Amino acid sequence: AAWLSRDGGRTWTLAVPPGTSAPAGHGAQAQIGGVAVAAAGFIVLRPATVARQPAVDVYRSADGTAWTFEATLGTPAGFVAGLANGAPDGAVVTGQAGPALIAFTSANGISWRQTPAFGTVAAQDVSGVATAQGGTAVTAGTTSNDPDSRQPLLTVLGAQATRVDIAKIPGATDPQLAVNDVAAGNGMQVAVGSANGY
Repeated sequence: AAWLSRDGGRTWTLAVPPGTSAPAGHGAQAQIGGVAVAAAGFIVLRPATVARQPAVDVYRSADGTAWTFEATLGTPAGFVAGLANGAPDGAVVTGQAGPALIAFTSANGISWRQTPAFGTVAAQDVSGVATAQGGTAVTAGTTSNDPDSRQPLLTVLGAQATRVDIAKIPGATDPQLAVNDVAAGNGMQVAVGSANGY
């Protein structure tokens, strides 16, 4: 189901009742995988299946009550939606295409553009995504291949995926050295702790 509020979230009305078919069709499953806003209104993302591969169906509405199917987002390796976000400049949805992380961007929710791969599922967790001018998207996350030494990642997705050097952002890094414990035995001493996240 989906609900709408027209008074800043104080009261809510049912916009898409449970069990209804709107928005549906075109292979979409009876789930909502993400919601975003774009210049033309609201966008709902629904998991779908195309040629036995996972995909995402996009539905658009000017008022949140009447929905129109607009596009299917997919790749030959399939596409499973992750995070979605939107703003007056458009909408973006990140997700998994095989082992790769990709995104789709749209200025209006109708026509969509696939970005280059910006990481792999095994090496990166995405925790945030935003749209910028000209169909550019920015993703934030961390490395995920070693939980004990995760590092922040910031990527700009335009014509190509460009990794931002976090160290060049004033105040974004904090050099750190910590000793958490010491022990002695057999004529040896051991100190354990961390340095810069490691």
